[in-house]
Amino acid sequence: MDTNKGSKETTGQVCPICGLLTCFIELFGQESDFLKHMNNSWIEFLEGIKSLLDHYIDYLKEKKSTHKKRELIRIEVED
Repeated sequence: MDTNKGSKETTGQVCPICGLLTCFIELFGQESDFLKHMNNSWIEFLEGIKSLLDHYIDYLKEKKSTHKKRELIRIEVED
């Protein structure tokens, strides 16, 4: 049984970004300024996405709380 099923060795596919970062780690080391900068930029990106999601959640909550229930009115129809 192959325990590496789906790994890059068996599929021949590598994420280009992961490959690039792996190359940079090998060249500059784990504690390089470049990798620290990339880590910080990734955090900023995710915080931006979080901000968008929080804004949309607040919008949906406000929309739900201000939604008025409509009153039904019976209309008589002549035959």
